[in-house]
Amino acid sequence: MEPNQEIKDFLEDLKRFTGRDLHFARELGILMEAVRQTGMIGDFDDILFRSKFTVKTIELIKRIGPNAEGAVKLETEFKAAIQDIAVSIKKITARLPEREAEIYNNTFFTAQEGSLGTFIDLLADFTAIKNWTLDGRLLPFGDELLPSDKRKKDIEKLKEQAEGLKHIERSSILITFLFIMFLLIDPPATSVAWIFIFGILLSLSYIFMQSRLLKRNSLSIERKRK
Repeated sequence: MEPNQEIKDFLEDLKRFTGRDLHFARELGILMEAVRQTGMIGDFDDILFRSKFTVKTIELIKRIGPNAEGAVKLETEFKAAIQDIAVSIKKITARLPEREAEIYNNTFFTAQEGSLGTFIDLLADFTAIKNWTLDGRLLPFGDELLPSDKRKKDIEKLKEQAEGLKHIERSSILITFLFIMFLLIDPPATSVAWIFIFGILLSLSYIFMQSRLLKRNSLSIERKRK
């Protein structure tokens, strides 16, 4: 099974986003193609979430040391998370052709020395994908894989955001207008006051431009998801 071009392009973009080579780009591509074909986006999202949690747990254990207070609990949570992630991955790879499924089993699910470190490297790649989504970027699966009610909720949320930004935009225009009218009626007497006022006007202009930009982005995403 070969990933489609959209997934291949995504992996290249992800590499640039993370600033490093992916540990297992080929394996990621195969798994993501299986997700795309089967629609198992929920299982994949669960893998991403748990991977980020597990990587953070590993970093914390390394920082505080194995003998520190709470380290035993963290290690227990780490082992449980590893097992849950493995179950979710196997659930997806079970839908792969036998040859590709064996690649995953032989690479990540063996009792050989160093296999845990290999699996953790895979989790680091999953964490990179999770960070990608947290940055507001889309995965290369297409919204058709999202449940219809989830799509509707996302669109409604984007509409609310756009409406809120519209209120901010109108408020900044109104405040600027009133501020200018006040200056015309009672202009400041010192250069320091003028500098202060000029700074306020610049801030209002910045708020107005940012709200317009954010609203445009929200509406663009909304149109793509419809």
